[in-house]
Amino acid sequence: MVYSCTVLAQDNSSEVEQKGATNSAIVNQTGASNSSEITQKRGHNMAAVDQQGVGNRSIVNSKTPGTSLANEVDVDQIGDNNTSRARQYNGDNYLRTFVRGSENKTIVRQREEGNRSTLAVRGDDNDALVEQDGQENISVLRLGLTANAANANAATISQVGDGNHFRVEVMGDDNSIGITALGHGNKSEWGFSNAAGAVYSDANTLDVSQIGDVNITSGYIEGDANSISILQTGYQNSVGTSWTAGDGVHIIGNLNSVSISQSGMQNISTNSQFGNNNTIVVTQKEP
Repeated sequence: MVYSCTVLAQDNSSEVEQKGATNSAIVNQTGASNSSEITQKRGHNMAAVDQQGVGNRSIVNSKTPGTSLANEVDVDQIGDNNTSRARQYNGDNYLRTFVRGSENKTIVRQREEGNRSTLAVRGDDNDALVEQDGQENISVLRLGLTANAANANAATISQVGDGNHFRVEVMGDDNSIGITALGHGNKSEWGFSNAAGAVYSDANTLDVSQIGDVNITSGYIEGDANSISILQTGYQNSVGTSWTAGDGVHIIGNLNSVSISQSGMQNISTNSQFGNNNTIVVTQKEP
């Protein structure tokens, strides 16, 4: 079953519900105060939602018969005060969300294993929540794009399970990011960099918490007055192991603050800094 809908006027609403196999839904909305809701169950589903305007709302729920069949969801929102919610179940799903504008809210939830999520935000004062529950999931968050910074955004990423991987890229100022990983063998990489070589990323806050064994985190800062907090609890965890080019915590800039706390045994922390008045504090303790 294939569903396609294009809405060009204001105050329109589109709702799609499909049950069965190999479903596809495409919704395009241009205008203000639009709403789109798609529900797909028990099939190899694909949903694409494109909204442009003010006050739009998109909700997508998809579920396959098992992990061998994957859902694919693509959501684009351009404008202000938009809300996007996407839920995927049964694993091996792919979700891409692009938000451009201000004061938008995005929620992503994926269950089971082998899921992929990419969330890109271009604008200011946006809120994002990404939750992945299962094994070997991958989550990518990009705040700001090349030559376009994103400022004063808030993002929360939560991964529960083993072998998960998340990546955070920030180009902009005054962003707040919280990352929590519960499980073993998880990897995280993050970076605060300049947009197109023009300006640094300043006054951002990042909190990373990894609970479990054999977890790795590594990242870099290019900018000033950023605050990084890393907590690792478990055995054989590491902050940097040549796993990525930005090994450990690598700082280029001034007045940056990094706090690393590792609780457990056989943990490693590798860090470097270039600039003035930067601070890196590492605490390691046995249980």
